[in-house]
Amino acid sequence: MVVDGQIARVDVGPSSPILTLSGVGIGASEDNILTVYSGQIEVMPHRYVPGGNYWEFGPRDAVDRE
Repeated sequence: MVVDGQIARVDVGPSSPILTLSGVGIGASEDNILTVYSGQIEVMPHRYVPGGNYWEFGPRDAVDRE
């Protein structure tokens, strides 16, 4: 998703080999993600899926902001 000319969201399919710079990809556990990105993930209840969550990444390092 692009908002005001900037990428605001990226969706990755279930069989994608794409990894983050920190080596996290599809199938990573919640615990792994929260450990790798400690203090950078905000978890919010999903609006339409009972028991589901939205996860928003707020990068600390300049390299991750790009």
